[in-house]
Amino acid sequence: MMIVNSARFVVATTDPYRSYVKLLLQPAAGDVSIIDYSPSPKAVTNNGATLGASSWTGYQGFSVTGGANVSLADSADWVMDQDLAIDIVARGTTFPASWALFGQGSDSTHWQAFWGTNANSMEFYTSGAGADLAFSPSLSAATRYHWKIARKGSAWGLYLAGSRVATATNSAAAGDYAASLKIGTGRWDSGGFNFSGDFSLFRWTLGSSRGLDPATATTCEDLVASGPAPM
Repeated sequence: MMIVNSARFVVATTDPYRSYVKLLLQPAAGDVSIIDYSPSPKAVTNNGATLGASSWTGYQGFSVTGGANVSLADSADWVMDQDLAIDIVARGTTFPASWALFGQGSDSTHWQAFWGTNANSMEFYTSGAGADLAFSPSLSAATRYHWKIARKGSAWGLYLAGSRVATATNSAAAGDYAASLKIGTGRWDSGGFNFSGDFSLFRWTLGSSRGLDPATATTCEDLVASGPAPM
């Protein structure tokens, strides 16, 4: 038996990875607002993002610049304390000195996926809890990339365009920092770290990292090449 969830995906009633999607931002043509398409939708606040700036297999996406972002209220859902996978398909219009794809918290306590000029690297940073992943990619403006952060047990991995580019081992949780989850910006109480570009997909899945074990899996599906995947 199969269940059709909206017009987007066909979802099997039995998932071999025992996973479920808890956040899915993937605006379609005709959408007039940014909404969560997960099975249990959460309220999404649009803080200046613009719909319609992206074209990726029929999905319109949303663009951000100058601190514009999309946010969701503080929730225990954003604690990274179990197997997970976060998939992002995004394209930078330009790459400023420092920018963040998403994160939660403040300057002093936070986690975020960001580019920092001090280390000249892309990092998933968790204020000492969870795992810190870093590498130095060569990124091109106006090019769409698939980023994935995966956790299975104590193994963490960061993937870019289908290839594993960083790993870490840590059994701790990346904590709930009592702040909104923001997509498109970071370092919220002092400004800066703003992404400039568009997002075609932001998907957060719990359970078995969608079949990935970052300790051993050196590759993953590149959604830019293959197109949107079932939930």
